[in-house]
Amino acid sequence: MTTEEIRSKVINVISYTFGIPETSVNCTDDVAGTMSKDSLDLVELVLALEGEFTIDLRQYEDQIPGMTVNKLIETVEERLKTLDMFKGC
Repeated sequence: MTTEEIRSKVINVISYTFGIPETSVNCTDDVAGTMSKDSLDLVELVLALEGEFTIDLRQYEDQIPGMTVNKLIETVEERLKTLDMFKGC
């Protein structure tokens, strides 16, 4: 999966989970503050991203509220690369 595909999917998940248009998701916004989302919204986002990408983001739950959308995309991409490294073991 390319970085652009990951970016598109993350933005789509944020849009769907938070009930906002994709065009309202700015990659430099922080996930919680700028979008005015509470902790329950963020838990739903983490679960949605884990489901979409089949990854585990629990270790990042405390960091996600302060992350920018770009950093969240990078985190998802890193987790996917980590999984790819262990395929076939």
